[in-house]
Amino acid sequence: DSIVRELLEFSATNHPDVRDEDLNAIARHSLNLMQYELKKHHITLAQELAADLPMLQLERNKIQQVFINLFLNAVEAMPDGGTLAVRTYARPLAGERLTALGGASSRFGPGETMVIAEIEDTGAGIPPDQITKIFDPFFTTKPTGVGTGLGLPVSKKIIELHGGAIHIANREQGGVRVAVVFKTSGGNNYEKETNPDH
Repeated sequence: DSIVRELLEFSATNHPDVRDEDLNAIARHSLNLMQYELKKHHITLAQELAADLPMLQLERNKIQQVFINLFLNAVEAMPDGGTLAVRTYARPLAGERLTALGGASSRFGPGETMVIAEIEDTGAGIPPDQITKIFDPFFTTKPTGVGTGLGLPVSKKIIELHGGAIHIANREQGGVRVAVVFKTSGGNNYEKETNPDH
């Protein structure tokens, strides 16, 4: 049943039902829903949410789905406890930040103001031979029977339908850093991605 639902999410081309939303409020609500999991796995939460974030055009439930998926991935990467760090900030995308997005940077222009949510864990990281496959449908690093391998592809699709990008990389000091990047202007790219002739 859950596999069918995720498959439908992955194949859906519905235009996001966007409205002005506070990304911090969505992140906080998603973290509140994760409190039991964090306590159960002895994970410390470190939050650094910028006070001056601009409002974004988002579909709240979809972005919450992305956050919860990313938080769950982080929790599962730290079975013996650790730290989940969540931060948000807005700034022009340039230099090392543009480079850090890798291929996802093609969705943005240097100097554009971005709102960025970063999620970091202190787990073991992603094996180098697997990190290029993490957005492939049905690929999973979890044991057989655990997970569908659709969480990250679905999350990527949701963010891209909002005109944003998601980038995942191992941290030098261990663990994984996820950057979810949104434009502060220009809305989402849904029309040009799904209706190239219009």
